[in-house]
Amino acid sequence: MRHSYIVLAALLLLASGCRHALLPELPASHGQLSRVMERYLDDDQGPDSLIEAVRAPTYAGKTPPRAVEPAQAPAVMAEALRRLEGSPTEAQVRQSLDDLAGACRSPLPAACDALRERWEDPKQISFQHVALPHEARDLKAATLVIIECQLTERARLRDCRVVESAPYGITAAMMDSVSRSVFWPAKFAGHPLEVSYTFLFNIPLNPEPLTPTQELGWARARTQRFPASPSAWAHLARALAKFTPDDPTYPEVLRRLHALVPDEWWTANELAWLHARDGRYAEAEPLALTAWREQPRNPYVLETLAVVKAGLGRCPEAVADQRQAMEALPEKWPAPERERFQRTLDTYRQQCPDMAPH
Repeated sequence: MRHSYIVLAALLLLASGCRHALLPELPASHGQLSRVMERYLDDDQGPDSLIEAVRAPTYAGKTPPRAVEPAQAPAVMAEALRRLEGSPTEAQVRQSLDDLAGACRSPLPAACDALRERWEDPKQISFQHVALPHEARDLKAATLVIIECQLTERARLRDCRVVESAPYGITAAMMDSVSRSVFWPAKFAGHPLEVSYTFLFNIPLNPEPLTPTQELGWARARTQRFPASPSAWAHLARALAKFTPDDPTYPEVLRRLHALVPDEWWTANELAWLHARDGRYAEAEPLALTAWREQPRNPYVLETLAVVKAGLGRCPEAVADQRQAMEALPEKWPAPERERFQRTLDTYRQQCPDMAPH
């Protein structure tokens, strides 16, 4: 059974249609910049949300895929793609998915591309909103309900469980909405597969925006009440990255989130960046590769890879990754960041005398 982490964010009672520039405001932390860059690359013009559910790669499973040696990865990938030709059985489709994921981890960039190109997220056909209980209308605080279900290959929901609940009958009302939802299933190479599907209902009954202190307080309260909720820990980690990145609890919050969703790119990238800052390059490398598998074109992911490889003494690789990061920066990106990337590239080149520009 393949479990993927797909997210439906249902914004109820209050919606923001505001469009805004997808450029960061400096100064900003590395974590905040990498998140803004992700949205820029995806052309996501929606309002920035600290409470969106955590997205691991759609092909990632609850358990790691088979281990593939780098030298074997091209052959494993070729066999996986060959197996998908014609009319493969469900078992063959799942084996190919697992083999490609293993080759991607080896790491083989072409296998990562093949996974993304052949994966189709499930699509919501209809979602029926229900009226909230009368008591809920008097609630003067933002409220969340998170429900996780299995979405079968026949696009039916089963085994739904509440990850985060809300009072006054709100949770039951949202569960009723979930039960009425209709979907197309997730597919790999055109073949339906079962995945995990997470509904995140944001019910902002209080229209007033939260201050940074209030946002952090709400996020901390969520982790205390729902310590097994990835979304709660992601909310806190993102809020810390945005408002107080030097908070001493930030690394531990990232570790808690990474333990819950180990294949999520942003958390892995931030942990790798912090490890590299502390000189823990060997620990940082697998985390940096996890981020790169999902965000290979994000300059801040490439920057993390470069600093890790520089710390490990792999100077030519560091130069190559930092150059790629520099080239991937959008032309409209803030000039101070472009200048910082260039200074870092110049530093790596100086560490490799034979690669210095002539």
